[in-house]
Amino acid sequence: MDTRDLIRETMQTLSRMNGNRRVVLRVDDSMIHTTDEGDQRYLPVMNVEGDTGFYRIPETIRDEVSGYFGALIAPARQIVEEINVENGIDPREARQIVLDTIVRGRRE
Repeated sequence: MDTRDLIRETMQTLSRMNGNRRVVLRVDDSMIHTTDEGDQRYLPVMNVEGDTGFYRIPETIRDEVSGYFGALIAPARQIVEEINVENGIDPREARQIVLDTIVRGRRE
């Protein structure tokens, strides 16, 4: 299984755990993860439609996932958008889901 499949599987699991609600990835400038080797990479979070806050990528796969998104924000945002679209959520819908969850608060 490649990293992209691992991300999508993680999102699908989170969806099932939350009544099959839609899950979107989100990344912004503040989402820097420092790997065990000391490299800094972007690490998105997951937002569940109708939920409060966000969920972090599981710790066991954070280094691998952050390596996939890399150290530059523009490519990280593009990958996030592509994965959301692959999951049937267009950019406008993804923004609305994220805004709704941010307004409600943060969850880990």
